[in-house]
Amino acid sequence: MNFLSSQPTPTQITQFSPTPEMQSRLLTLLSRRQGGDLTPVEQQELDEYERIEHLMILLKTGNLPFLTGQSYS
Repeated sequence: MNFLSSQPTPTQITQFSPTPEMQSRLLTLLSRRQGGDLTPVEQQELDEYERIEHLMILLKTGNLPFLTGQSYS
């Protein structure tokens, strides 16, 4: 959220990627889910990662104005 609130440029949005720590945590959560060992708190964390990923995909494909109801001409 800090990244988004910094009003990144289109180039910065395109180049955005999760930190290595975030990537590692995500892989851990996905592995635990696959093994059936995910706690409810971990499931909430994984859900949040998925929401953030979805938002970044929308940003990278230029759909943020649609989501916010703004018109960028």
